[in-house]
Amino acid sequence: MIEIIETKVTYTEADTPSHRHVNIIITSGETSYLWGVGGLPLEGDLQPILDSRESELWAAASAAGNIVPAEVTAKREARQFMVDNPNAKLLIELGIADLESAIEGRSAGDETLLLKTLAVAVRYLYEQAGLK
Repeated sequence: MIEIIETKVTYTEADTPSHRHVNIIITSGETSYLWGVGGLPLEGDLQPILDSRESELWAAASAAGNIVPAEVTAKREARQFMVDNPNAKLLIELGIADLESAIEGRSAGDETLLLKTLAVAVRYLYEQAGLK
């Protein structure tokens, strides 16, 4: 799997756009690598282009060995969790008293979301603190 994390346009000396460069995270199984890919067209969706080159990019990225730091992985997981579970944001933004009320008056579904949100938040904080 390839995830584009940043896209840049590269310019010639005459200040004319020449091509795009992307920084990606490429994953196969449990290991993820950071990698940069240049010389990409200025127009169009880059994901299919990258996907068609996945085996080549995987070989290059894994040979370079630039493993994605755990804190980056935790941040990506947390971001995806928030996209997949928009109600989790409501829990996170509650004040202490309101959070206690939500916990005390929770339903089974609320409890599941609360526990998942807590697990993602703790994992994120754990990685950010470098405790692994």
